[in-house]
Amino acid sequence: MSETRPILCGKCHVTPERGFERDGEAWAKCPICGQEARVIEIQREAAEYEFDKVARSVPGLKSGSISVKGMPQREYRWIVGD
Repeated sequence: MSETRPILCGKCHVTPERGFERDGEAWAKCPICGQEARVIEIQREAAEYEFDKVARSVPGLKSGSISVKGMPQREYRWIVGD
């Protein structure tokens, strides 16, 4: 059974509006702040956010026994909702 969770604007935490095309590619934007990007970029960044979130939840990372070098904290424009 797969779980589906929404992609959200990282700033406003709302679902982006999808459906306009520019240069032959699908784009979406946040209806509140107006942040926009190609849909493929939104999906990629949301996946990076989810990977980072899961990696940081590994118990060894919190205790310091595993180095988190190469995993800098970053702000994501697009995130995966709960």
